[in-house]
Amino acid sequence: MKPAKENYVQRNPETGAITGFPRESLLAKLPMKTDPFSALDWVHIELAVAAELLENGDDDGRRGIQRAMIALLNYFPAVGLPQATLSPILRVAEAVLDVDKGRQPAAFKVKRKGGRPGTAFRTNIHEGQMAAILECCVRHEKAKGNKAYLLEASRLASRLLRAAGYGKDLTPAKLRTLREEARVGAEDSPIRTAYHAMLPSDPDIDPLEHAKGLLRPSEPDQARP
Repeated sequence: MKPAKENYVQRNPETGAITGFPRESLLAKLPMKTDPFSALDWVHIELAVAAELLENGDDDGRRGIQRAMIALLNYFPAVGLPQATLSPILRVAEAVLDVDKGRQPAAFKVKRKGGRPGTAFRTNIHEGQMAAILECCVRHEKAKGNKAYLLEASRLASRLLRAAGYGKDLTPAKLRTLREEARVGAEDSPIRTAYHAMLPSDPDIDPLEHAKGLLRPSEPDQARP
């Protein structure tokens, strides 16, 4: 009789959020193979190159994704992470190569459901970015002592986005809705995850300058229908 399999993944029955409980072997730290600062500089350059390939390539970003995945697969073992922890990154790298060969990776098969398809993940990330820009503007207006900080911040954020070419659909009201969704949505929702990841981690950072740093040329397929 086989022993019962350990349950390393559990679902919260109330929120539906999935939590992982890693095995000790995955948390082990191995000897570093190189100077960590040199490794960080190297992976930074590799990811910067990958970003350019992703945003400006002619293959829908595949070469950029491949370059980034390969960089991470080399970087993490060099600074002491077990090879087994890299399986999710390796799966993505394999999937991109499979697509190039005309194969559909099992992990990325489209689930057919009735009705209209859900919002694209890329759109969720874009909306999290918009919410973070507004939040930075809110902090800026609060620091000025503005009592109507949310109203003024949403107007400021809308002006910044229009000036950066994001279009007229991101009205102050729309931005306030996105910020609220990012703040109170499900803990594992893409928009909330992106929102928190894009907020400044250092309280001394100028929030308005941080908001401007989050701006980048808009893409027409990012808007939610």
